Amino acid sequence: MPVKTSVKRPLFSFILDENLELRLKTYITTRPKQEISGGLIGDIKGGNQNTIIYDLKEFLPFPNLSENPEDFATPPASWFEILEEWRWFYYPNSKFLGFLHTHPKSSSKLSSQDTQFANILKKKYGSIVFIIIGKNKYLSCYCFNEYSTELINGSLKYYQLIQR
Repeated sequence: MPVKTSVKRPLFSFILDENLELRLKTYITTRPKQEISGGLIGDIKGGNQNTIIYDLKEFLPFPNLSENPEDFATPPASWFEILEEWRWFYYPNSKFLGFLHTHPKSSSKLSSQDTQFANILKKKYGSIVFIIIGKNKYLSCYCFNEYSTELINGSLKYYQLIQR
């Protein structure tokens, strides 16, 4: 008789490296009205009780190519080639984990453009995190994985650093 097994759906969370938090705060606060974006580099770790943790260690900013700097223009594919070269050179043991950008005029909720772009990244890289920082300086982190798209929890230090 075959053995029946079931696999529990994992729980996802994220950690922002403290140095990364400080660099992000500086980068974002010096561009308060500009929508910024960039790639996130780090590691994926297993936690206790079926948890997958995205350990975010570095951010590579992409220039905003929109005619209006308060709006977002999807980066061209060439920027992801640059990101990969940069990652291989500086962080050869880390992975591309996702994308971060700001909404200087709105909340940290996903827009339809965000969802569309995140799904393109998911097809290329597998499960990813997509972080949005809204005009109120609130951070939301979404995980696009094989199961669903979901809001995930993580280190709350960032919320405090960005709002100071």
